[in-house]
Amino acid sequence: MNIAPTPRRSSGFSLGEQLTVLTIVGLIAVIAVPQLDLFGTSARRHQNRRAAENIVHVHAIGQAAGVEWPAGGVAAKVMAVVAGGKPTRGAFANRVFEATVKPDTVEGTFVFIGMRPNGDLFFDPKAEQNPDGF
Repeated sequence: MNIAPTPRRSSGFSLGEQLTVLTIVGLIAVIAVPQLDLFGTSARRHQNRRAAENIVHVHAIGQAAGVEWPAGGVAAKVMAVVAGGKPTRGAFANRVFEATVKPDTVEGTFVFIGMRPNGDLFFDPKAEQNPDGF
């Protein structure tokens, strides 16, 4: 009895090739996944920076228009600007000056906002202020 050899199929990947690809994909994932969180952190920091700029801007404009912001630390003033304030007299007496920042996102802005001895808020682009808003 003669048995004819069947031709070997060459299509498809061998087990060794598949393991090599899986190993490479795994290494890429190990390197790339922690970097993805940096994008989220960077985006949040940028968002907090923009919110701080908005708060300081509204505070300065409101103060120039005659809004009497409450005394206190940075946190108290920031929350007052987020809540909004009206001047008691003048051309802008019916205008509400309030920051376009959600109250639950205010805490991240404190590192960008400082307070001068006269009570004015200022923007610190280096983010070297007290993170607790004091």
